[in-house]
Amino acid sequence: MKNIPLFRINSITYLIIYFIISMTLTACSGSDHTENNSTDDDSAQTAMLEFTHQSNDKVEMLAGDLKRALMSAMQTGGPQAAVNTCKMQASEITTQLNTNSGLQIKRTSLKYRNPNNQPDAWERSILQQFKQLAAEGVAIQQLVHTDQVTTDGQNQFRYMRAIPVQAPCLACHGTEQQIPASVHKVLAQHYPDDQATGYAVGDIRGAFSVWQSID
Repeated sequence: MKNIPLFRINSITYLIIYFIISMTLTACSGSDHTENNSTDDDSAQTAMLEFTHQSNDKVEMLAGDLKRALMSAMQTGGPQAAVNTCKMQASEITTQLNTNSGLQIKRTSLKYRNPNNQPDAWERSILQQFKQLAAEGVAIQQLVHTDQVTTDGQNQFRYMRAIPVQAPCLACHGTEQQIPASVHKVLAQHYPDDQATGYAVGDIRGAFSVWQSID
C-alpha cells in the first residue's frame, strides 16, 4: 500500500476540523439569532397586550365620566343642558385624563360634531372598517382594533373601540324630528358645521381612540 505523506494527512485533518468548527459556529450563531428574534417578538406582544389592557381601562374611565356628566345635565336641564355640558366639560374631562399620562385618548367619528374630534387618516380607515363589519352583522360591542403604526415618523401603539348609539343619544344626535327645536338652536350656535345627526339606535356613533408613542 502506498504511504500518504505525513504533511498530507495533517492538511486533510486540519480541513476537516476547520469545517466542523465552522459549521458548529454557524449553527450556534443561527440559533442565537433565532432565539433573539423570538425574545423580541415575545416582548413586543407583551407590550401590545399591556397597552390594550390599559386602553380598555382608559376608555372605561372616560366613558364613565362623560356619562355621569351628561346624565346629570339631562336630569337638571334636559337635552339643551347636555349639549352645553358636552361643549364645556367633555374636553376638560378628556384633558384631565391625558395629563401626565403616556396614553392619550379622544373621541372621533366619521360624522363629527366638534372639529377637534375629526379623525386622522388611520382613525378614518378603522372607522370605515367598523362600519363595514357592523353592516355585515358584527356586534358593535365587538368592534375593537389594536395596532402598531408609524405616524409622522413616530412609532405608536394605537387602539380604537366603537361607540354605539343608544336611545338617550337621539335627543342630540337623532333625526330632524327627534331633536327638539331648542337643541337645534344650541347646536347651531356651538357647532355651525355639525355633522353628527341623523343617527338611529344601534348605529356606530364613532369610537374612542387611544395612542401611545413607543421607542
